[in-house]
Amino acid sequence: MALIIPDSFDKLFLRNNGSGASFADSSTANVKTVTANGNATQLSIPFTDLPLIRSTGVIKNNLTAGFFNGTSDYLLIPAHADFAPGTGAFTIELKLMILGTPGVLYAITDTRSSSANTTGFNLYIDSSRQLAMNIGNSTAITGATALVINTWYHVMLIGNGAANGSRNVKMYLDAVQDGSTWTADYNFTDNPVTPIGVINITGLYHFNGWMKELRWSNVARTVAVPTTQYTSDANTKLLLHFNNPAKSPIGPAIYFDGAGDYLTVPNGGSYDVGTGDFCIDFTLRSLAGQADVAMGIFDSGVDANKGIYIHWAPAASKYIGIYLNGVSVSGDVTITHTLGTASSYRAQRASGTIRLFENGKQIYSAANSTNITENSAVSASLGMRISGGSSPFTGHMREVRFSNVVRDSNAVYTPSQIGFTVDANTKLYIKGNENNGVTTFIDSETTPKTVTTFGDTKIKYTEDYRSCIFKDDGNTGHKPYPVSTCKVDFFSAFGSGVAYFDGTGDYLSVPDSVDWDAANFAYEVFFRPRILSVSQGFVGRSGATDAGWINVHWNNSTTNLELSINGVTTTLSFPLVAGMWHYLLISRNGSTIRFFFNGTLQSTTYAYGTALAPAGTIVFGRKDTVDFDGLMDNIRFASGTARYTATFNPPEDVTDEALTGFFLFL
Repeated sequence: MALIIPDSFDKLFLRNNGSGASFADSSTANVKTVTANGNATQLSIPFTDLPLIRSTGVIKNNLTAGFFNGTSDYLLIPAHADFAPGTGAFTIELKLMILGTPGVLYAITDTRSSSANTTGFNLYIDSSRQLAMNIGNSTAITGATALVINTWYHVMLIGNGAANGSRNVKMYLDAVQDGSTWTADYNFTDNPVTPIGVINITGLYHFNGWMKELRWSNVARTVAVPTTQYTSDANTKLLLHFNNPAKSPIGPAIYFDGAGDYLTVPNGGSYDVGTGDFCIDFTLRSLAGQADVAMGIFDSGVDANKGIYIHWAPAASKYIGIYLNGVSVSGDVTITHTLGTASSYRAQRASGTIRLFENGKQIYSAANSTNITENSAVSASLGMRISGGSSPFTGHMREVRFSNVVRDSNAVYTPSQIGFTVDANTKLYIKGNENNGVTTFIDSETTPKTVTTFGDTKIKYTEDYRSCIFKDDGNTGHKPYPVSTCKVDFFSAFGSGVAYFDGTGDYLSVPDSVDWDAANFAYEVFFRPRILSVSQGFVGRSGATDAGWINVHWNNSTTNLELSINGVTTTLSFPLVAGMWHYLLISRNGSTIRFFFNGTLQSTTYAYGTALAPAGTIVFGRKDTVDFDGLMDNIRFASGTARYTATFNPPEDVTDEALTGFFLFL
């Protein structure tokens, strides 16, 4: 993949890896002075370990955190005695950052089964942004410090597990006791399903912000603010680093447009499993625009009363179903998938039992001994019910694997974050990790089959497909399941920091310079809008005119990005999503301005033969007086080169200062 390394064309390069309002220009010559206006600042993430450099890309272990949207997101962990400490000692601790002031409260975790339950507790942030703990429906502890928005804090809740009469619970904020000590002979024995980020008994009061290093222990831990991520020990009962190994916030996946796109693979006996075991894995990111229509995911030819067929409908009804030899064996099984987000699925038969899984959680189980014989008259298909010639899939697909053996025989499992290992039982494996725009796909098994492409099926870069996975690194191995759009997400697109704009007077300004006077140019930025309900500016001139410079803003009324130069506006129909990283590049080569979204060349072009020649201050995070609300990273302007004139792989940064001269190839 392409790397972001400063070169002689760069006239401004903002990595945003500093602190506070000190924004540094990383270009190599004629370094600019960048002024932060309003509350524009840089946010950093704790525990930025050195990345591992692989020959196939980068794994950045600690540049991620758990993101909760404040309206519908939370995690669920199946019932377990680890979350009911009884009369013993316990510690709950985490790093957190809130993104707003709660109307009522922001839940952190809750072990109660009802509001009257006095053997359960909940930890939350109240409407004054103070930490608090309830026993049943009564407040036991209220903190004295109001949390500051967009600031990381370390929170601890510790029960000492002492003998009767001396048992107590204390809260700590950055290693300082916050609020009074609650003293009682507690016996936290209830053991319901334990949620993270929502109140268990109501399903309300969703957490809004980021979490990292969430740990439950059955011992009273030493009070201290961690400087590195936790490691598991015998007393660790849950440990969520919220790490997501991935190459960048934007990664490759196979894209099906719902209008004639699909892949076929010859059968050849691979799916002729008889009454034996099999396992089908696939990861999907379904897109909006398709109603309750069964979309084909995998089909080995069921219309001849043979083979295996999986379909789903992710809109209103949200279901998945599996057919064997032309007969539905599961019916419509309800799923929780949210359009525009990634989910991992598995259909598996083990010892005569069919099971369906979503994000590692079993959602269906029934006895089944159907004698499966494949239909040799047709090829197996992905993205279409090929045997019926209908039910096209709309969205992205990756990591499609067929095995003639049981995988992870437990009822729950942790979906793979880095793909699968090929073995003798792997009969089909399409990774979907080719370069952006590629239309030829590979079967990665040991005796690969030919994959044939139909329609406009191609690789299209999108939000990383593994963002839905949560992994417990404690010694018990619980299985947290995301609800709604809750995900492990990149706090920063690159490096350890990111530029933050609150949408009310925040922007960066750079003085006029001859470096802006450009014929060929390339302007690029990674951005993550917090909301899209209001118009927002990305880059422009300081003032009311847009003469001689690139001016980009989000028009809420038309729900489009718009580019204007000298009063002429071009509409860019990009599918932006709030709370998701996107990559925009605008380039000019000769007299043609081109637009790229997540590395894909858009059909819109703009003829503009005059060289850029702005007169006055340049601003980022604003256009005229319209401000951006969200995060930006790697803001870069190059003069003298268009960088790209065709679809390309979005850049991936491995040039953090800490990595200088350090490369580890595995």
